[in-house]
Amino acid sequence: GEEFFEHGGFEHSRTLYDEMLRVPLLFKAPGLRPGLREIQTQSVDLAPTLACVAGAQVPTDLAGADLAPILQRGAAAEPIAFAETPGDRYAIRTREWKLIATLEGHDELFHLTTDPYEQVNLASSRPEQTARLRERLNTVLAGAYQAGARVRRDVAPVSPGTLERLKALGYVR
Repeated sequence: GEEFFEHGGFEHSRTLYDEMLRVPLLFKAPGLRPGLREIQTQSVDLAPTLACVAGAQVPTDLAGADLAPILQRGAAAEPIAFAETPGDRYAIRTREWKLIATLEGHDELFHLTTDPYEQVNLASSRPEQTARLRERLNTVLAGAYQAGARVRRDVAPVSPGTLERLKALGYVR
C-alpha cells in the first residue's frame, strides 16, 4: 500500500490506515474457480495457504491460516486481520471495525461500514467496542510474544548496502 496524504503521510509512511494495509491479492491455484473474492487476509496467511495448495505439510508453529477453504467456498468465518509498526502502533481489523492502538492506551476506532476512509475516531464515543477490540488485540499480541520467545535468535546476515536500501524504502529503522 501507499499513502498519498490521506492521513498526512506520503508513500511508505508508518501508519496503519487502510490505504497502507488493504491491497489486492491475486491468487491462482489448481481447483480454484476464477472470480473476485472480497475477503480479509493477512500476509502471514500466504505461507500456510501456499503450502496446503502444494500438498506440503504445514508446520504446526507456522503463523497464519490456510485460506484455501475461504477462497474455494467464500466461507463466512474470516479471520481478523492484525498489523503493526513494531513497538509503536498495532491494529486489529474486522470487516466492520478497526482499532489502531498504542501500548500506552491511545486508541483510534473506526466503523469501516460507515467510515471507510477512517476519518472519524469513535474510540471515546464507543468505549465498549473499543474495549472488545483491544481485548482481541491483547490476545493477538500475547500470542505473538509467546511465539517470538520460542524463535531462535539466529538471523541471516544482511549486507550494509541492502540494509541501507531497506532503510531508504522505509522497511527498516
